[in-house]
Amino acid sequence: MVNYILAAINSVKKSLFITVVGMAFLFLSQKGYGSQHVISEVLRIDNSMGLSSQKVYSIVEDADGAIWISTKSGVDRYNGRTLKNYSLESKSFSGDRAGRIIQLFLSEGSLYAYESTGKLHKYSPVYDSFMLTSDLSDLSHGNVVVNKMLVNNDGSMLYATNDGLYKYVSDKDYNFLLPGIAVNDIIIANGYLFVATSSGLKIMRGDHAVKDVELLKDTYIQSLYYDEDGAAVYIGAFNKGLYKLNPADFSVVQVHATNSLLQKPIRSIVKLSPGQIAVGIDGSGVLAYNTGNNSLTQLVNTELAPEFSYTGNGIYALKNDSHGNLWIGSYTGGVTMLSLSPSPLQIITHVTNNANSLVNNNVNHIIESSDGNIWYATDCGISIYNPRTGNWNNSLSGVVVVSLCEDGQGNILAGCYGEGVYRLDLYGNIKGHWTQDDGALSSNYIFAIQTDRRGKIWIGSPHGALVALNSDGSLCHRFEINGAMTINVIDDKSIGVATGNGFYIIDTEINSYNWYANFKEQSEHDISAYIIPMMFINDSTVWLGTEGGGLYLYDYKKRKIIRKVKMSDGLPSNDIYGLVKDTKGRLWASTGNGLAIIGDSIISSLNFINGTAKEYNKSSISMTSGGDLIFGSTAGAVRLSPDRISVAEFTAPLRITGFTIDGIGEKESEQIKPKIFDMLQKQKIVLSAGQNSFDVDFEAININYRNDIAYQYILEGYDPDWSEITMAGTVRFRNVPPGSYTLKIKALRKSDGRAIDETAIDILVKQPWWNTIWANICYLAIIVFVIYFIVRYKWYQLRKEHDEDKIRFFINTAHDIRTPLSLVMSPIEELKTQVGLSDKAQYLLDVAGSNIRKLNAITAQLLDFEKIDSRKAKVNIEPINLNYLLSEELSCFSNIGEKRGISLCLNVPDEQVVISADRHLLELMLDNLMSNACKYTNRGGKVEVSLTASKSKAMIKIADTGIGIPEKEQKNIFANVYRAENARASQETGNGFGLLQVKRIVQLLNGSIRFTSKEQVGTTFTISFKRIYDEPVIQWNPNNLNEALNEIRIPSPVVSTVSGKMDDTLLIVEDNDDLRNYLTATFSAEYNVVATISAEDALRFLENHYPDIIISDVMMPGIQGDELCSIIKNNPGTAGIPVILLTAKATHDAIVNGIEKGADDYIAKPFSLEILKSKVRGMRHNRKRIRENLMRFALMKAEDENDEVKTDKSTAEKQADDNQICEMPTSDRIFVDKVVDIIMANMSDTEFDIEHLCREMAMSRTLFFGRLKSVTGKAPQEFIRILKLEHAAELLKQKISVTEVAELTGFVNTKYFSTVFKKYFGVSPSKFCGDN
Repeated sequence: MVNYILAAINSVKKSLFITVVGMAFLFLSQKGYGSQHVISEVLRIDNSMGLSSQKVYSIVEDADGAIWISTKSGVDRYNGRTLKNYSLESKSFSGDRAGRIIQLFLSEGSLYAYESTGKLHKYSPVYDSFMLTSDLSDLSHGNVVVNKMLVNNDGSMLYATNDGLYKYVSDKDYNFLLPGIAVNDIIIANGYLFVATSSGLKIMRGDHAVKDVELLKDTYIQSLYYDEDGAAVYIGAFNKGLYKLNPADFSVVQVHATNSLLQKPIRSIVKLSPGQIAVGIDGSGVLAYNTGNNSLTQLVNTELAPEFSYTGNGIYALKNDSHGNLWIGSYTGGVTMLSLSPSPLQIITHVTNNANSLVNNNVNHIIESSDGNIWYATDCGISIYNPRTGNWNNSLSGVVVVSLCEDGQGNILAGCYGEGVYRLDLYGNIKGHWTQDDGALSSNYIFAIQTDRRGKIWIGSPHGALVALNSDGSLCHRFEINGAMTINVIDDKSIGVATGNGFYIIDTEINSYNWYANFKEQSEHDISAYIIPMMFINDSTVWLGTEGGGLYLYDYKKRKIIRKVKMSDGLPSNDIYGLVKDTKGRLWASTGNGLAIIGDSIISSLNFINGTAKEYNKSSISMTSGGDLIFGSTAGAVRLSPDRISVAEFTAPLRITGFTIDGIGEKESEQIKPKIFDMLQKQKIVLSAGQNSFDVDFEAININYRNDIAYQYILEGYDPDWSEITMAGTVRFRNVPPGSYTLKIKALRKSDGRAIDETAIDILVKQPWWNTIWANICYLAIIVFVIYFIVRYKWYQLRKEHDEDKIRFFINTAHDIRTPLSLVMSPIEELKTQVGLSDKAQYLLDVAGSNIRKLNAITAQLLDFEKIDSRKAKVNIEPINLNYLLSEELSCFSNIGEKRGISLCLNVPDEQVVISADRHLLELMLDNLMSNACKYTNRGGKVEVSLTASKSKAMIKIADTGIGIPEKEQKNIFANVYRAENARASQETGNGFGLLQVKRIVQLLNGSIRFTSKEQVGTTFTISFKRIYDEPVIQWNPNNLNEALNEIRIPSPVVSTVSGKMDDTLLIVEDNDDLRNYLTATFSAEYNVVATISAEDALRFLENHYPDIIISDVMMPGIQGDELCSIIKNNPGTAGIPVILLTAKATHDAIVNGIEKGADDYIAKPFSLEILKSKVRGMRHNRKRIRENLMRFALMKAEDENDEVKTDKSTAEKQADDNQICEMPTSDRIFVDKVVDIIMANMSDTEFDIEHLCREMAMSRTLFFGRLKSVTGKAPQEFIRILKLEHAAELLKQKISVTEVAELTGFVNTKYFSTVFKKYFGVSPSKFCGDN
């Protein structure tokens, strides 16, 4: 089967106009037309309708029901609606095509077209074209005329040619089976190969000739056909008749040897129907041979019946399709299809030069007279048909008759156009003539005429008023109702009149009327008021047929529309011209484009019946006494039997046959056809963004019901709803947006709208490259990139402005500070000159002076930065010896290196290196670089300064092993006031000015600077200057380096010693020497002060000592002060020590953070010394109170250890004790509790001493002593003695002897016990015992 899929690119699809002539039960032989076969339809296809040529040589039907036709010019395909042409272009001269004959061969789904010149073409469903596969002329090296091809039993190809019979297996395997003889036809029957030759019939089995048929020897055999049902081979000779061969015994008989019609070339033989064979004869038309009774009849002959047959008797091809239709191809007349099935209707038309037919095809009105004759009013008079005799009679010849009716007296009234009314007898003779001149008629143009049940004659005209006449034609009444189209008798006293503006109901008794459904009323409902036919149903409802507005059911009593019926509901047209009910009560409507049956829910169009789709005339409709319906049209009349009309069930598989992309070239179109074909097979089309305009072709083939097949489609995701019903098998989509869609197509029955079949394909239109996800990501990245740089630029600008503001603020502040500094510095210098100052006063003045000078130096640095930034600095250029300058700089930082535990190293060459620079700026640059190197290098690290020189350059390198600069932040360090993230996290002080100042100094001195850095590895700065060879101000001597280093001051001890002069110990942790020394001097008068410069030193001190109060700076090298506080508070052994934090961070978050770390107080710098002293004294006082509470707690604990001496206490006393316990620090209370438990456990042990107690507490003697003294205010020995004496007192109260008590409390002898007891209680033990 050939899968016809792809439509030809840019092919022109021609609408096929089909001339149809239908006849029901019309036996042409009885009419003298030479046929005894029922022909219900004749379909002609010729070059006027798109056929490639009138010369037709073969016809085949494919598995889809399409008809393929080969002609002299190519191949055509007919699907019931469209005809498509295929050319067989090949490399040949135009002259070669002059006598070309093309024939078709269908084998196992493959369609071949072979030319008489030997070229073989195969249809490709992929490319929808015929492809040249082989050329027998090339194989035989000569001219070849091919007459027939056939697939042999062994799969080889057989070619019947004028030179013999070829057997073809491949290009290398082909040979002659019957050489040297013209072969016209070949068939395989009953295992034999029958070969029709120019000299008789050859019968072969395999590749070998079996026999010649003697009867046909030397007979030119033209065609062969094997009738399997009849087990006979029919043999058509060129001019010697038709023969029948029995394949069982090879006997041959001639069919109707004397029939002259058979003495012409028999070109084609096919089965017509069971028991009948159709014989196509070149020159005699088509004959039908009855195999049962051996009768031969003329099927149709063009010469005898030109109106009802094909064009041309030169028959070359016959084909009986799957629906029983006979396709006839002639040499000069194209293709004719005969439908041999009976039709349920009769088409009544005028036959040219035949008086016994309808006088004119424009039938305006139809009635059946009382004698059973049918009257047809036409534009050329009246035709009267007698169904009993089949004869026609004409009346009023040449008169345009518009309407007819029969009065109650056996007369026919004929309303004419321009000639008034004629009264005729039943034979058509004129009995009277009424015109406007007689006075009764209002116009001579009569469109409607009717008689009521009382015998009155009602006449309406479009140009005059409605009149009612008496039976003699005299005027009865005139109504002011103009434009009457039809008149209906409702009942005995009511008449309905339809007009171009609504309708009227007239009461005939009182001659009054009501007006309904007029334009004013109907315009509110958007319904036409132009009413033509009416069908009254009951007392209040009426069907109204309108012109252009469809059909609707109207309740005239309620003036309400009940139902509307339009084309969208299934009507073939919205112009309703006639209404009638059949004997079953079904409502029939004739329209401007066919007939329809109006059901309760289904509207059935009858246009699928050939011959019904035409324009019908107004009110030209009638039902005969036998129940038949007759409809008058502009092309004759249609008569049908309603009982024989039914909606036929048929199949028509729907297929998508083509997918064409618009806007691409022919070459590209050919290239993508295989891909599209494959996608159609998979039912999913994938298109690029530029292929979003496309056409889709589809078809559902059923030749017999081709006029009843329509289509609907929807592209889901694109179309909002299903399309209107269309007959075209093509849909076009233009500029479909990217996305996923599903194209659904339905084949529908046009008659009732029911679906026949449905198919669907998925269509994906890809996003254009600029709208893909990757493109969107790129766009987003670009937008983010642009926004980032805009924000970054704005941020940089704001940061720069902020930095500039910050710099200006510091500089302005420096300006403002210098005056107060001068006023402070001068009085201090003057005070220092005073005689008689105490050592303390002299010390304090020195501290103040030193720090005032430091503050002055900082302000000077800020002012220098301003000068450098604004290029206002006065550069004093002079030769500078870098060797000496670097050694001097290193000596300045040696003290800092010692304090921070880092080593400083200087590498300079022996030769002096001189540059031209400003000494002050150079020193400022080196100070910044060295300061940063020392600050950010951890303990144990190294800072190396080296000097190298070439002939033209001097390079200074300052390298450290510090924290380094993060790679992502290296670009910012010279850009503005900036500190790297890890620098800020180090808690080292800094303002971000340093490196910016260095960069500007280097630029000012015409040098260059670069650096390399890696986190946690270190940083190296390299500064290059132009080397000169002038003599410097200071000459270089390598020994100067050692002298400079010897001048380094060694720092004071890290931890001062603990003095025992004071009761309370104060630990001060501060890295600033001046502040540490100042605080030490301040608190030494009242406390035992221990000072350290780092948190690490403080922790080492706490390992063996227990101070009473700790004062710590927050920002220090290494462990910060707040972290130190957290460590102290998280250690149970030190958690009770109060901690005061001093810091320059005075923000709310910094204070909260310090308190959360456990600090007891938080004082911001600069601070008032009096406030600090007050806070220390308050903590000391609080500490003393806690000591007293802890001592009482210890004594209470000791009392509780003796169960026998427990005494009852009041609730108030217990509550007071609990409150005191809650006030005690938990760690201290636990500490005391443990000490008391150990002492009480060893109360009677005379060997128990402090060493034993320290071991039990797992503490050093010094640490235990310090902590117990701090917590209770008592030394360990005193604390043990008090517990023993208190316990002894309790025992004495129990009347235990003194000697025994002394023993129980661990005293060595009674005398010592008595002495100690009396000293503690003021009385002797014996007296204490007597008093209690």
